[in-house]
Amino acid sequence: MSRSRPRRLALCLSLLFALAVAASGAEFYVAPNGSASGSGSQANPWDLQTALDQPASVNAGDTIWLLGGKYVGHYTSSLNGTSANPIIVRQYAGERTTLDGNDGTSNVTLLMNGSYAWFWGFEVMNSNPNRISSNAGHPPNRGEGTSLLGVGTKLINMIIHDTGQGTLTTSNTNEVYGNLVYYNGYSGT
Repeated sequence: MSRSRPRRLALCLSLLFALAVAASGAEFYVAPNGSASGSGSQANPWDLQTALDQPASVNAGDTIWLLGGKYVGHYTSSLNGTSANPIIVRQYAGERTTLDGNDGTSNVTLLMNGSYAWFWGFEVMNSNPNRISSNAGHPPNRGEGTSLLGVGTKLINMIIHDTGQGTLTTSNTNEVYGNLVYYNGYSGT
């Protein structure tokens, strides 16, 4: 073997490593007590809605980590990744993240617009025990769990329960897999 071959191999491996590092996106953090004025760092996290509004610093290929705790409310995602570099919204390792839609309305707990955003490994639920509606619509305080209205959106390994309807998707480009969806629905007229 010539002396230049190991050098070329080392150069190729170095180049591949550099490309892999460059291809991995930035990481941002969200916490139940985060704020819109946060920086998105782990020490100064955003609130969830701010992150889902895609601040200018969030780009295709980035990851938004949801730190553990309960997020009460209804959230709308406008995240836009690409098919090759989706934006990942994922529960932080070793922590439990719960989105609870029990905030006094019957809105969707997690509404996903935008494109190529993957939501991964956290819980969406509604803690309101009322499952009875006096009309044909959802009972007060119990809306749908998730609605995938964007393009290329994925729900991966989620737990969705105790909502008016577990999940709804309107596009054949969306994927829902590996999820545990149970005890959703209500009684109406």
